[in-house]
Amino acid sequence: MSKAREQKAKDALKAAGVKPGAANKIVKQAASTGKGLSPNELAFIQRNAGQLAGQTKSQVDAKAFLGTTGSRMEALSSGQTRTQTNNSGSEITATNVNLPDPYTAARDADIRSAYAIVEDAFIKYGLESLVPAIRRFRVQGLSEEEAQLELEKTPEYKARFAGNEGRIAKGLSAYKPGEYIQAEDTYAELLRSNNLVGLANRATFSKLIGGAVSPAEAQDRINLVFNQIDNAPSDVKNELSRYFSQFGVGNANVQRLEIAEAILSGEDPAMKLEAGVRKAQLRAGATAARFFTAEDRLESIEKLITESGVSNAYVAGQQGFQTLAQIEPQTEIFAQRYGMQPVAGAELEKEAFLGLESQKRKRLKEQERATFAGSAGTTQSSLSQQVSGQV
Repeated sequence: MSKAREQKAKDALKAAGVKPGAANKIVKQAASTGKGLSPNELAFIQRNAGQLAGQTKSQVDAKAFLGTTGSRMEALSSGQTRTQTNNSGSEITATNVNLPDPYTAARDADIRSAYAIVEDAFIKYGLESLVPAIRRFRVQGLSEEEAQLELEKTPEYKARFAGNEGRIAKGLSAYKPGEYIQAEDTYAELLRSNNLVGLANRATFSKLIGGAVSPAEAQDRINLVFNQIDNAPSDVKNELSRYFSQFGVGNANVQRLEIAEAILSGEDPAMKLEAGVRKAQLRAGATAARFFTAEDRLESIEKLITESGVSNAYVAGQQGFQTLAQIEPQTEIFAQRYGMQPVAGAELEKEAFLGLESQKRKRLKEQERATFAGSAGTTQSSLSQQVSGQV
């Protein structure tokens, strides 16, 4: 007899749109005593087939929806007479036991199911710090959408995805957890491939994400600075510590992690490190030319060649300071001799490093040539020797 009731129950569920597998599950769970489906259980399924169909489509646990996680006395009654089979096989009846509201049960099951999936995913991806907050929201009865909004406001969430603050400040959209983790994985692989595994941590990832530094840009920064350090002549390497000390680097050839951290920590430190390499190259050139220059003037020259697109500061330094060592004292002598205003240092630097001779320099040279043209006295060659001796 119970087989016939089970078939009727399945037919009712099928007519309501429940798939055969789900219908079998519902019937099996409803028959919680293992003795088969009772008449009241069949009647319950027939009455609620449409509701059951809608809920099983959203993957609600049928047992939770039916309320069969407790005893049959508590779970399966519509407030009318209900049949129960005792241990001897005889059927007994009970009345006035109310069936739980299937909508409430389904909603609670949905919430439990959604939260369980979220908790499992967070643990899987190393987001354990957020699980307590997720559990609080479940106890509060928040929906999945409500929980997501509240979660993003928690200190735990903001700390775990700290890089999003920088993105928002730049007018960019914040990464969702999955996107954020994917970005971290990409940066971790990039750092490992550059032998910088010591920087593969959340603090570095946060700086890169917050600075909106793409993996390609991060690689370019690493290449630009390290290639120049690794391929630098010994005289340049000796000057590097002078310009890297502000980043806690005493030996640029050894403290690669500290340099890389500064390179990747933001646009400003990266630019300062690149400028530091160029200054070291210029300083080595000045030393080779035996030309003393103050640091502020060196910085001015570094900006000049950078803005002009000079690619090799080391070569520019060697040639430029040699030229400056010749034309600076020579121009001063010409200006004094002819009572003209001295040529500004910036103009001489443009001539020495970029080949851009100023009009004032040209006039001084023309005056010198006119004065000594045809003279049997001091020649241009002797004047050059005189200037060279003063330098």
